[in-house]
Amino acid sequence: MKHVKFIVFLCILTFTVSCGQQSKYVQYKVKEGETMSGIAQRFNMNTKDLLRLNPDVGSNPAVNSVIVIPNKKIKATSSTKDKTVEDVATGVKDKEATLKEKKEELIDELKKNFVVYEVKKGDTFYSLTRFYNVTQEELKTLNPRFIRRFKSWADY
Repeated sequence: MKHVKFIVFLCILTFTVSCGQQSKYVQYKVKEGETMSGIAQRFNMNTKDLLRLNPDVGSNPAVNSVIVIPNKKIKATSSTKDKTVEDVATGVKDKEATLKEKKEELIDELKKNFVVYEVKKGDTFYSLTRFYNVTQEELKTLNPRFIRRFKSWADY
């Protein structure tokens, strides 16, 4: 089990590192006779944006100087900065409402086949098995998360 966890961890780490190494910008070496407006046209962008990315370079950059240009291969993702606070709040409320509906649907479906009981303070393994007339093994099988939380009860 430890080996599986370690392998999964390595896979996630590898994926994260490979995604993080994708650069949003590339370096471009200016050739003789090129201007910032010509370079901007070549890469389908505004001259103002190119000058904003390279504030230390004027409209006529020196030959063999290196400037920064956005990498067009990486898709631009919309960030929450582009959205208004109201849009973000509405999205969060919609997600919460959807999750609440899903939870209610799942509980209703479970209630068709099983008794759903919320454990209260003072309930014991023994009292639940007696009240619902089930064996400890049945209760353990149907509630594996419950057993993991209360490992000391598994010894009853």
